[in-house]
Amino acid sequence: MLEPDEDLKKFEEGLKKPRVSGVKKDRIVTCPGCGKKQTMMQVALGQDVKCRKCGNTFPLEKSLAEDAHMVTMAAVNLQVQQMEMMQRVGKVAPPPRKKITVTTRIPEKSFAGAAILTFILYAIWPLGFIVNIVYLLKARSYHAKAGKSGGAAFLLGVWFFLFGLLPLIGIVVIFILGVMGIFDLQSWIDSLKSAAPPG
Repeated sequence: MLEPDEDLKKFEEGLKKPRVSGVKKDRIVTCPGCGKKQTMMQVALGQDVKCRKCGNTFPLEKSLAEDAHMVTMAAVNLQVQQMEMMQRVGKVAPPPRKKITVTTRIPEKSFAGAAILTFILYAIWPLGFIVNIVYLLKARSYHAKAGKSGGAAFLLGVWFFLFGLLPLIGIVVIFILGVMGIFDLQSWIDSLKSAAPPG
């Protein structure tokens, strides 16, 4: 097995050799039948070629051909092969991969309407508490995507703490104290009933 340097040297020597006895080139060929000019890769003078437009086959004469002064696919492929060989033997570092990031602009959003609706619905406590939780989750989701809070989103947190969490904690504490016998839950309920206006 050849060493990397010998392998590269042999490859570079092969590149210096003419492709086919030095007579085949990439040429711009003019068809004598239709006059169409077209680029043909690796053709030699005297060789029979075929026009891609009219299908006429003719021997390539010097008057019908000129060297193609352009980058052809054959030249591009040759350069790619050379770069791959040099990368394989460690002579050329592969190009760094660029990290592509896609940024999506999220429009501004306000939760003022949600905060007002939640405040009103707290008149019916369980409904207001549930709606408050739903909008609070939406506000947090928006904050995670946009990197900032929506307008009036903090009010949803205030409502949740004052009208949702504190009353819930109070009810749980009173219930536990009533079960333990520390608080007379029944007399408290009776006093609430008597304080309520007659329906």
